[in-house]
Amino acid sequence: MGYEFAGPTCKNFTWDDKQKAEAGATIRVDDIFKRSQQTGLLEDKSAAMTECLIFVTLASNVSKVGGSLVMGNHPRKHIGILSHGKVWNYSNTGNKVVADTLEAFKVKFTNAYRTAGTTVEFYYGKFI
Repeated sequence: MGYEFAGPTCKNFTWDDKQKAEAGATIRVDDIFKRSQQTGLLEDKSAAMTECLIFVTLASNVSKVGGSLVMGNHPRKHIGILSHGKVWNYSNTGNKVVADTLEAFKVKFTNAYRTAGTTVEFYYGKFI
């Protein structure tokens, strides 16, 4: 899909992974966010964009620099792929890929990431 950037990938994360022949994709959510051609708050996403990346993080982890949004490296961040009404994402606790409805994805990560005094935000990113 074109998400092989310098830095940690699913291919070079562990010794066992390095032994596999296939290429690996970037695993840092903020690296993918900054390379997305178009990003914005999920609520501002055009209805015509039915497939895209979905990002979730704390509102304080995203800032506007010039005309672009920049995501920081706070550990509370996650990514999914919105396709056919489902958000496909890797479940770290389940160690597998899961598909949630968009609403279920939002509820799950709002509950997981929100603490007193924080706001959880959802963003979209156009595919590279």
